Amino acid sequence: MVQRITVDLGKRYQQIEHFGASGAWSIDVIGKRWSEPSKRRLADLLFSREHGIGLSAWRFAIGSGGAEGEELPEPLKWRGYTECFKPAADADYDWSAHEGQRWFLEAARSRGVGHFIAMAYAPPKWMAKNGRISPDDRCGQSNLEDGRIGEFAAFLADVLQHFQEAGTPFDTVSPVNEPSWSWNDSHQEGNRYTNDQIKAIVRALHGEIERRGLSCAIDIAEAAEIAALLDDEDVQAIRPQSTHYAGHNNSAHYGGKYREYVKDFLGDPDFAPLIGRKLSYHAYWADRDDVDDRLVAYRRALRETIKRHAPQARLWQTEFCNLNADGPGRDLGIDTALYVARVIHHDLVEAQVSSWQWWLAVSPHDYKDGLIYTDYARPGDPETIFPSKTLWALGHYSRFVRPGAERVECAGADDTRGVMASAYAHDRDRTVTIVIVHYGQNDATLSLAGERLPETMDVYRTTADDEVNVRHEGTWRKGEPLFVPGRSLVTLHGSG
Repeated sequence: MVQRITVDLGKRYQQIEHFGASGAWSIDVIGKRWSEPSKRRLADLLFSREHGIGLSAWRFAIGSGGAEGEELPEPLKWRGYTECFKPAADADYDWSAHEGQRWFLEAARSRGVGHFIAMAYAPPKWMAKNGRISPDDRCGQSNLEDGRIGEFAAFLADVLQHFQEAGTPFDTVSPVNEPSWSWNDSHQEGNRYTNDQIKAIVRALHGEIERRGLSCAIDIAEAAEIAALLDDEDVQAIRPQSTHYAGHNNSAHYGGKYREYVKDFLGDPDFAPLIGRKLSYHAYWADRDDVDDRLVAYRRALRETIKRHAPQARLWQTEFCNLNADGPGRDLGIDTALYVARVIHHDLVEAQVSSWQWWLAVSPHDYKDGLIYTDYARPGDPETIFPSKTLWALGHYSRFVRPGAERVECAGADDTRGVMASAYAHDRDRTVTIVIVHYGQNDATLSLAGERLPETMDVYRTTADDEVNVRHEGTWRKGEPLFVPGRSLVTLHGSG
C-alpha cells in the first residue's frame, strides 16, 4: 500500500527562526578543562552543517554563583556549582568567568551560528532571600529579595552590554526559567516568580536595554509546561478537575498567580510589545499520546488560546528532553530519537512554534537529557564523546530547515504511531525540505505530490544502524515512490 502525501507550497504557516540547544553547566566544565581537539570535535558536531547538525541558535547560561553542589559527587556537581560574573554585591565584575561557555560561544559563532540567547536560571545568589541558587519553602512567592528587581535587571543588562561591546552580542535575553515550578531545595539553579513579578522584571530589564541602546529582545516565560500558558478552563477541558499542575500548586501554597501566561502577558496590550509579542514554553509533560492525548490536545488548545488573546503572537519551544519517560538511563539509540522527533514534529505543526531548542547539548548523566554524552567527570578522565541518535534526529530539522524558511502545507501523514511529515520552503535559498518521522515498525512506501516540488531532491536517512546518521542516500525524482524504513527519519531537500 502506497501512502500519499501532498505538499502545497502556496499555503504558508509560521516562519522558522532557528533550532538550538543549551550550553548550561556541562559546557562550562568541558570548555575549561578539555583539550582543543576534543572541544573542536564537539563544536563541529553541534554547529557544523558539514560535520554535525548545524544548530542555528545557542544558549548561554548566566550563572548565579551557587556553591551548595560542592558536596555532591561528580557529575551532579556540575548542576549545582556555577560561576557568576559578579560574585558578590560589593565585588567587581569578573569577565573571566564562564571560560568554558565563552569558548563554545566563539566556536558557535565561527561555525556560522547566528542567534544567541543569554539565560538566567536564577538571580545571583547574593540577591536571594536564602543566599542559595534555589528557594526553599520559607521564601514565599520568590527567592529574589524584595526590592531587588531593578538590581537584577541592571545585572543582566551589564552582562549584555559587556558582550555587545566585546563584539559577541546576544540577540535575546531570558530572565526567568520555569517560573511556575516551585524549585524548592533543588540542587540546580532555579526560582519561582508570580506573573506580576515577571512583568516587573521585564519592565525593569526593558528599561535598562532601552537606556543603554542595546539590541536585545526579551524572552519569557520558559514555562515548564504548556498548561501554564493555557486559560484555566482549557486545562480543565483536557484534564477534568485538574488543579494539581505546577501553576496551581504555587498559587495555592504561596499566593499570587503562576499561570495563564497567554492571557496575562500576550493579552495585555501594554506589556505584549515589551516581549515582542512572543512567549516560550518547554514541552515537558506534553510529549505522550497515551496520557490525555497531551501530544496533540495541549498544542491545539495552545493555538486556540493564542487565537483568542493574541492572534499574531509567536511561540518558541525552548527546552525539552525525554525525562526518562520511556525508561531510565541513557539511550543513544533510535527509540529516544524518534520519541523526540515526534515531539519536534508536533511542536512545529500543531503548536506552530518558530524556534525549537533542546536542553543539554552535552550531558554527563545517566539520563535522557543530552544530544551528546560523556563519561568524563573529573580532570584526568578520558574525554569521551558519545553522539546519540537524538542528536541526528534534531539534525534532520536544524541542518536543512534554516532560519527564514516557512512551514508549508503537508497533508496525508499525521499518525503519531506511524508516519508524520512536515514541509518547509525557503524562498531566499529557493529550497524545499520535507522531514518524515516514521514511528512505526513496518517499512512504508510514500507517494509525494505537489505542483511546485523540485524535480529532484536529495534523500537523507537516520536509522537504528550506527553508521546511518543523516546520511545521504541518493536522489528522489518527482513521480517516483519513496521508501521509508520502519523506525527511521528521512529528509528530502532540494532546490529550484
